[in-house]
Amino acid sequence: MTLDFKSQRLYFADISSGAIQSVDFDGESRKVVYVEAGSVFSDIDIFQDLLIWSELENGLHFFNRETEEFLYSTPTPGRVYGIVMLDFTRQPNGTSPCMVNNGGCEQICLPGTGDSITCVCSSGFISDNNGECNNYIVENNFLLLIDTGRKTAYQIDLQDPNYAHTVLHMGPLNNPIAIGFDPVDRYVYISDADVHLIKRSLLGGREFQIIIHNAYAPGGLAVDHIHRLLFWSDGVNGTINVSGLDGSSKTILISSNIEKPRAIAVDSIRGLLFWTDCGTDAKIECSWMDGTSKRVLVEKHMGCANGLALDAKYQFLYWCDTQMNRIERVKYDGSQRTLMKQLDYSAHPFDIVVDDSYIYFTDWNNKTVLRMSKVENDQPVAVGKDVFGKLSGLILYNSSLVPNGKGFFLYCLLKMKTYSLQCLLTILKSIHISKLIITLTSSSGKNVHL
Repeated sequence: MTLDFKSQRLYFADISSGAIQSVDFDGESRKVVYVEAGSVFSDIDIFQDLLIWSELENGLHFFNRETEEFLYSTPTPGRVYGIVMLDFTRQPNGTSPCMVNNGGCEQICLPGTGDSITCVCSSGFISDNNGECNNYIVENNFLLLIDTGRKTAYQIDLQDPNYAHTVLHMGPLNNPIAIGFDPVDRYVYISDADVHLIKRSLLGGREFQIIIHNAYAPGGLAVDHIHRLLFWSDGVNGTINVSGLDGSSKTILISSNIEKPRAIAVDSIRGLLFWTDCGTDAKIECSWMDGTSKRVLVEKHMGCANGLALDAKYQFLYWCDTQMNRIERVKYDGSQRTLMKQLDYSAHPFDIVVDDSYIYFTDWNNKTVLRMSKVENDQPVAVGKDVFGKLSGLILYNSSLVPNGKGFFLYCLLKMKTYSLQCLLTILKSIHISKLIITLTSSSGKNVHL
């Protein structure tokens, strides 16, 4: 549809009737302007006396509104969708209270009658009486998610029966993918694939910090809140990386026999690191947190496991396969592989989290988070309304599910990169073992007692 301010008429194209019609601004004096059965209109606009419309497979068409004469058609290569014409004589004159300082509104100013205005906030914000847009953060039992389509991060309140959502202030985002959360200092971590960055911001805060540069295709993030470490995957260089939670002491942890690492997860208590590889031979692997003792957990009947989630209580690893359209799980030792749900062929599952009762996952072809029980072949249901764009990274936080422990691997991982005798002694001291006899056997066969 388009507007003619001079004659105060609305023009609109109706595919069902193959007709272009017009009506005045009061809804009166409706009349047919042009009819051609079978026309598949895409868009319509006016320029002076011309009425111009596009048809999906049939180019542009020109009609004289004054003489009511069809003029000509112009074929175009490919499909034609929206069109817009610039005519300076059609621009309305006047002033609006929204023209000065946006009417005092932080986001959207809507003019009313006279000098009245209404301040409106985008989805996920609440407008206060001063025109500011505020988010409403909950402190426990929530989901954090990335909307790659809208370049925004959100929080969903799992305690609210309507699953209210609010926006997280993370600064400008280009192509956000993965998300992580530190329950100790309450930082939210986000990877941005297009600008090769990892940034963080306090939950509910308005300032952000860039902590990692040159993070290429960082499809997975994992926060180890116990040892104060951040792990991420580099899908371009084929590496698993680690740093402190502030980005310090950055180092490459794994770089051999790995092609396209994607999702990543860490069991801080057991010192285990898990990741997926979406390369030629897709698989799921694990190692100690220092990258040693690397082994394959799952390698057959794999497409690309785009999301990983740990059930540390029962030592299960869950994943969603974006190519096989499946949700599966396996024990930490690689046994008991189980197909939890074969999704519809049109699905595109991206990330996954679990709690004691449910599996939550995002799907690029669904505009909300989906949830199913941990029972095989349960039917997924929507978590809240379909209000999002293209959902990617997902995190679940519930304080009752967060493991507690002491950070006894930090020195070994960042400084020595091996579990040496010094690390072992640090570990024993941290778990309050004051005396232990260790027997070492030399190459000559002589025993040494420590």
